[in-house]
Amino acid sequence: MLLACLVGLKLAAQSGDPLISALLGSWKLNVATSKLPGPPPQSSVGRIERTDDGFFKHIQDEVDAQGKAVHYETSAKLDGKDYPTQGSQPPVTRAYKRVDDRTLEVTVKRDGNIIAVIGWALSPDGKSLTAAVGSQTIQIYEKQ
Repeated sequence: MLLACLVGLKLAAQSGDPLISALLGSWKLNVATSKLPGPPPQSSVGRIERTDDGFFKHIQDEVDAQGKAVHYETSAKLDGKDYPTQGSQPPVTRAYKRVDDRTLEVTVKRDGNIIAVIGWALSPDGKSLTAAVGSQTIQIYEKQ
């Protein structure tokens, strides 16, 4: 009985945050349904992975409108703390904070100053993710 309880506790600890669990996997930008200022990227794919240390990793690969490949990744927790983003030039940090069961807020900073606040909203069916910066930029990602 004790072994079953310990195994159950370990599995619960490994499962992590339910919102992160719902976001795990690859997400492809749907340019046709997104509202983007300026020319849209040729492609944009985000990926969320869970790491063994209790963090999650947000990986983004994009080919911009001019054909330049961009790759960055951030290992973070949903604790609102700033975490460095690898591959971002100039360097930025990102802070991820849960808003509710399907929404989180990503605050992007450069030199300690906020340059963007992005709301991520997961659809009720878990098949699409909306990333919005105000009302001017609304990116719709579809689960792959």
